[in-house]
Amino acid sequence: MVALALAVTIALSFAAYIIGQRGLSAQQAAISSQAENIRTAQMERLSLVYWDFAGRAWIQNIGDTPVTIVRVYVNDQEVWQSSGRQPMTIQPGATARLDLPYRGRVLAVETSTGNILVLRR
Repeated sequence: MVALALAVTIALSFAAYIIGQRGLSAQQAAISSQAENIRTAQMERLSLVYWDFAGRAWIQNIGDTPVTIVRVYVNDQEVWQSSGRQPMTIQPGATARLDLPYRGRVLAVETSTGNILVLRR
């Protein structure tokens, strides 16, 4: 009877260990992916070259990594998003033009890494 109880306890402990290891592996993969996004976001560098009164904005990538813009905000209002459109990717050293509905005081962009870059305050 004691041997049976000991065998059941060992089997349950082993099963709990295996389940715990699987969960730990998934958490480590998620943390690694998030760390990679943070590293990429830190390398994203954009500069506002010019923003005319018609709303056209020229944005230059002054960093070493391509930057993909998925949303644009003017005065804290979302005025452009990539859903339904091709996201705008700007290669290092390149300048892209965004046609926005108007010009405001503040211009910010959200990148595919979740980073929000304020280009003009």
